[in-house]
Amino acid sequence: MKAKIIRLILYIRSCPRNIVILLKNRRYWNKNESYFPDVAHKSNLKILFEQLCCVLRYGEINDFYFLYGFDAKTHKECKGYIQHCDFRHKRTVKNSKPFNELCILRDKEYFSIFGQAYNLPVLKTVGIFENGMIYGNTGKEDILSYLFSSVCHSLFFKPLNDECGAGIFSLNKKNNKWIINDKDEYDEHSIKCFFLNLKKQKYIVQSRLEQCEDMNRLYPKSINTIRIITIRDKAGVPQFFHSLLRIGAGGNVVDNWAKGGIVVGIDKDGFLSKWGYFKPPYGKKTINHPDTNVVFEGFRIPCYKEAIDVCLSYHQRLKNVYAIGWDVAITKDGPMLIEGNDNFEISLHQAVDRGLKKEINNWLVK
Repeated sequence: MKAKIIRLILYIRSCPRNIVILLKNRRYWNKNESYFPDVAHKSNLKILFEQLCCVLRYGEINDFYFLYGFDAKTHKECKGYIQHCDFRHKRTVKNSKPFNELCILRDKEYFSIFGQAYNLPVLKTVGIFENGMIYGNTGKEDILSYLFSSVCHSLFFKPLNDECGAGIFSLNKKNNKWIINDKDEYDEHSIKCFFLNLKKQKYIVQSRLEQCEDMNRLYPKSINTIRIITIRDKAGVPQFFHSLLRIGAGGNVVDNWAKGGIVVGIDKDGFLSKWGYFKPPYGKKTINHPDTNVVFEGFRIPCYKEAIDVCLSYHQRLKNVYAIGWDVAITKDGPMLIEGNDNFEISLHQAVDRGLKKEINNWLVK
């Protein structure tokens, strides 16, 4: 009841504001913004009406209206993100009483420890960085002492409380210089200042992976990860639901869609679809990677079936979690689990697979 009251208050506050934003910003209802210029489109007035209906119904503008192809005359709206969240949460909470395994997914360190206990290929954690200290398996150490020691190598720092790639940075040591995100170079003094400014943030520190040669060929500056969704069926057995590939772009060291990356669909045999999609406002769609010129269609992801099997194996051990969105890297030794998300986005999957609506609807009525 409390959650419903809070949601109602937020709805009442956001509705008028979003209507004003919608009316002032033509990009939300201009058919020239279409990702699919080769089909018949609804009029701008019709698009504006549907966007207004979305605001009145959900309290928010549909940022992905054109990405989903709703501007096409033959296309109808898919299910909303809030509905997915509510459904997942209710099924997980119902199955979790009196225990809750979500903490394993929401804490990257626990996720790694739990996976290692079952001999699953998970990304190992170097330690936790907080208040200028790094806490690892051998105890705590000043972060600067750690960086200057021979132990320091190629690392990733990920904020524990942020999502969509926010705040992530890579660190490499080369010729007595430290390089942030493969472009910004720091000497001994400047790297000290850099970490002094991070003392209020808490990070998980992980070794930087080396992806396989094929995935490097797509884009070498980020680890390009497969997002795999697994869902428990009526018998409680985890099943594969859908997947896509996220690829970094534009010099970024992360592959997140919210950072300008590209998402591409994957067929049942691990081959990429024809089109890759950018998140608005980074661009629209492309048949090849803008940095490497690799064509998506016909590109086969190595160890694709093995990656799905690894996700199902981990999900089987989280007996009370209903649905999980996994991030999987493909290394030279095979698939490596980066993390699992119980609050994963459905937007990307609807973007790359417009035939997914029926499967989503079936999922929501289970």
